[in-house]
Amino acid sequence: MTGLPNLLRRLGLGVSPILLAMGCALFGGQTGEGDNGAPPGCEDHPAQSVVLNDSTSLGFAAQDVLAFAEGSHELAVTTADARLDIMHVGNQARFVDSSLGRALDIENPCRGHLEIDVAGVFALNDAELAWSGVLYAHNAEVAQLHANISPSSLTGTLPIELQAGESIEGYALTTVLASALSAGRLEAIATHIEQPSGPITEPVGGAPRVGPSKVERVITVLDFPEPNACDALQLPISLDTSLLGTAGQNVVEMAATDVMLTWSDETQTTLHVGFSPSTNAACISEPCTVTCTQLDYPVVAPNNVSHLQISGVIQLQTDDERWNGEVMGTLRYQIADTGGVQNLWFQEELSAQSPDALQQSTGLLLPEASASDTSMVFHLVLVRDGKPETSNGFVVVGQQGAPTPCPAGEMCVGAPSTLKEIERGQFGSD
Repeated sequence: MTGLPNLLRRLGLGVSPILLAMGCALFGGQTGEGDNGAPPGCEDHPAQSVVLNDSTSLGFAAQDVLAFAEGSHELAVTTADARLDIMHVGNQARFVDSSLGRALDIENPCRGHLEIDVAGVFALNDAELAWSGVLYAHNAEVAQLHANISPSSLTGTLPIELQAGESIEGYALTTVLASALSAGRLEAIATHIEQPSGPITEPVGGAPRVGPSKVERVITVLDFPEPNACDALQLPISLDTSLLGTAGQNVVEMAATDVMLTWSDETQTTLHVGFSPSTNAACISEPCTVTCTQLDYPVVAPNNVSHLQISGVIQLQTDDERWNGEVMGTLRYQIADTGGVQNLWFQEELSAQSPDALQQSTGLLLPEASASDTSMVFHLVLVRDGKPETSNGFVVVGQQGAPTPCPAGEMCVGAPSTLKEIERGQFGSD
């Protein structure tokens, strides 16, 4: 999607360094590797113009997206009156296909998308912002809106407190839409000129003279819905509401399963899995960030496909009594184009503890765990590419040493000193 990396950095949607590092360190060897051991990502093809009502290879037309996205949306905000009006611009859209950046002997997991030019008004109490932007859609039921807005487009007053010397340089609107539901954020970008501090010395060796610099500050004007059962920029949808033919409650029931488990020492047992949601909402994250990469498994969850998640507790019990406990975390899933769950996995970062302490707090016996680790990640895959059990399993990875911190408000790959595999298991009888 155009401009999304910069958007994620600006919004401060950083990802734990251990998750990013694991995505690179553990992906290799099963599907082939990209540069520096990282998995090859999805790359967009040149855009093709399409008529609004023409179906694409995605299985839907731009008009299908406009059917729920276009119109006036009353935003669920308790502290203000807020409205988002959307209308399409022109009679064409753009189809952008996508494929892996490097040829691999697997079915292409990447998903193309439609881009639709739109315009409208964002109203907050007595203020109105006229905007133009782009709707991005990977399926016929979810779309994301991005709009960069000039400060001259504002009529009325927004509730923004500027610091001394600041002025508004622009606004940014990001919204996820599904049927009659919407979630998103309006931001203001404030800037001021900062003068160099201390004595100014003459540059050496032809270096440019240090002068005034522009400093940017991003101000959140409004997050919606308010309150939100999900994280910012995630759309909550009731567990009993169907999206692309699948309701979140169906996914919870699917997560309750019994599988044959082969430990790393090649002994076998039966693993009994259950999941108890902590809220009545599944959260749509569009697009998916690095956190939805299925670690140590082939590229099955490309980050340009809608991703949903349900917070709760996963119950894990094995017949050999190594495990008899539960872990709080997130059940993540993606829905296939034709309906049904395409990928289903559980992932959570754990605090580093000794084996005894970890077993006492979670009920999981992991003899190679260590209190000297900085952190650990527990990752369990139940469905991959629409197939339960086969080639699925779990992995627990620890990080030793303090990671290199990311700059404030930026998403980057931290550099942990050591990653170690604590335990893994394979599902299925093969």
